[in-house]
Amino acid sequence: MICTILVATPVALALSVPLYQHTEPTLGGLPFFYWFQMTMAIAAACGCGATYYIAFRNEPEIGDAQ
Repeated sequence: MICTILVATPVALALSVPLYQHTEPTLGGLPFFYWFQMTMAIAAACGCGATYYIAFRNEPEIGDAQ
């Protein structure tokens, strides 16, 4: 369940265009539209990484003798 939330939240926010369809506030000269999209891409990547860690944290490494 937590994995779904970690990945689906930034994707759902990025797909809801009316949420970020404006130019103010700017960040470093970039309109809100652009830096919000970049933030959602980074959040989705972090969510995918956390999901991978959660899903495979108990898996043995390849080559580990047990």
